[in-house]
Amino acid sequence: MSTSSVPRPRRRLGVDDRRAELLGAGVRLLAAHSYDEITVAMVAAEASASPGLIYHYFQNKHGYFLAVVEREAARLAEATRTRSELPPRDRLIASLDGYLDYVQESPLAYKALYRGAMGADAGVRAIMDANLALQGERLLEALSPDEPPPVLLVITVRGWLSYLVTACLNWIDLGGVSRDDLRDLCLRTLADSLSHLRNVS
Repeated sequence: MSTSSVPRPRRRLGVDDRRAELLGAGVRLLAAHSYDEITVAMVAAEASASPGLIYHYFQNKHGYFLAVVEREAARLAEATRTRSELPPRDRLIASLDGYLDYVQESPLAYKALYRGAMGADAGVRAIMDANLALQGERLLEALSPDEPPPVLLVITVRGWLSYLVTACLNWIDLGGVSRDDLRDLCLRTLADSLSHLRNVS
């Protein structure tokens, strides 16, 4: 009998570690498939677990993918958190640096959030909408720290965030661009948009 046909013994993991392992399987699957394509059986196979274990921890597919998206959205939100005492420009740059660090360190998770999860149900989309809203609020606080942002600035920031997501997904898919070059491109794009906004105003 070949060694490849001998089942590997399952590791004994604590509750938190096993849950994290299951969520990691969801990240890998969402990076490659849409929410609707994935089944509990696929998750179980990816995590080397039984479907019953998925139901034990998360009740159903919906609860499972809510947990996957909540965890990664929270990680991205934490990565872009900045110190409030920083000057506005430094806060903006620090937030973008944290964002790109997350993408670079967790490309599968980023693809899971902004590609696989985006076609999911309303509960999953609500988490992503809240995350985008948080990123937008942080940018607007840095760009308009002393007064409520005008509507055109809000539109500009939201449009730039959509650009940022698309740029990061293409960075993951295509490669060939350094993190610093992508950072500079994103900053120039935002600066150009803000310059045009001032001309409109």
